Amino acid sequence: EIARSEGIEKRTIAPARKFTTKQEDAFVKEIQNRYNEGYPFTQATFTEWIQQDYPQKNLTNGYIQSLLVRRSRDIKSQMARPLERLRFDVMLESAAEYKIKLMEDVDGVPACLVANTDESGIQEFVDSHPIEVLCPASITAQQCRYKVERDGKLVSVLAFIFLNGDSCAPGIVVKRQTLDAIIFDHGLRNGQDAVIYTRKKGYVTGEIFFMWIRDIFVPFIKQQRIKYKLRPTREAVLLLDGLGAHFKDETLQLLRTAHIMLVQLPSHTSHAYQPLDLTTFKAMKSKVKGIKIGFEPKSQGDKIWLRSDGRHLCRILVQIHWSLRLTKLGLRTELLYYLEISDV
Repeated sequence: EIARSEGIEKRTIAPARKFTTKQEDAFVKEIQNRYNEGYPFTQATFTEWIQQDYPQKNLTNGYIQSLLVRRSRDIKSQMARPLERLRFDVMLESAAEYKIKLMEDVDGVPACLVANTDESGIQEFVDSHPIEVLCPASITAQQCRYKVERDGKLVSVLAFIFLNGDSCAPGIVVKRQTLDAIIFDHGLRNGQDAVIYTRKKGYVTGEIFFMWIRDIFVPFIKQQRIKYKLRPTREAVLLLDGLGAHFKDETLQLLRTAHIMLVQLPSHTSHAYQPLDLTTFKAMKSKVKGIKIGFEPKSQGDKIWLRSDGRHLCRILVQIHWSLRLTKLGLRTELLYYLEISDV
């Protein structure tokens, strides 16, 4: 009535605030905490979270937008990528430095002594894509990310392959405490075709990597020197990524003693510079994909899988073994191309 008597149009009057400043302070703090934990709100999930405590409030997208405007110094809405996609963030300077390192330390080394190692986890991932989330205002578009949940059924493969196509027995880390005899029923020989380790979480640890280097890789390098009539101290090269498990003191000392030099790939460059990702692991995963399942955790199908995972595991191991052998054909040419050291 006052507005009409003064000739003020209704739309110029600010609507009443739905929440107090104190309440919105709590909202902002929760948005920041959720993002820092790796599980940020989307606008939809944020609305649902508020209405759990304030069911009488009728919230619309307009309220979220007005909150973002009022608290723009604290929070914002931005596209976030799954954490796994950060591997594509590579600095051009790092790539240039890596190429110089290859030219200085790898060029001229016999192809039979240039090896690449990498780990690959065989497991189902949530189908993850970039999504719009609420995050602290200080987060840049490059930093904005969210965690990807895994289903827990994990088999890790630790493989080596040489520039001339030679390879040695891969290490297989399984999420089990014991091994069933049926794993080797298909003719695989433990210690020759594959070396199997058991760990609670199925990951390659520093201890496993050291044992594999000591028992498999270093002896294989010694055989390579003998096979190709090279002197026992001829320097070998091992290309690998920056996984912490690769750089334990005892492993580094062992490699130095064996005259094996490490060349580390630049961070987040697996899609471009990791030969195993581009060849062997790609072939292996395409084969294994046909025998994997994706039951919901704790569902009846998932329980059946867990009770029979020995049979499934032996099939996976056979696929790994043959994919490592089959991808030797023509591998030298591919490795030379991806490593960008055609003079080797």
